[in-house]
Amino acid sequence: MTPPKKRQRKKKRQSLYETTDETQSTPDETFRRDFFLPMVDTALRNLSDRFSRLKGVYDLYDFLFSEETMRQTIKNGKLHD
Repeated sequence: MTPPKKRQRKKKRQSLYETTDETQSTPDETFRRDFFLPMVDTALRNLSDRFSRLKGVYDLYDFLFSEETMRQTIKNGKLHD
């Protein structure tokens, strides 16, 4: 049996010009919004940047990663290039 979910409290309006009641965030939601999601975004941006930089190196030395392409490169005389 799971315990009943805790009801979120609504924030009371402070003045008449506010249109909707805002619910208070749970600690989990706050952690996710303020820390976790920005951290994931930063990690994804950094990984994308690193892989795009490595693409140039891979394009230059991709013949080393396969025995067949290495043989073809040597056979064609393009190893010096």
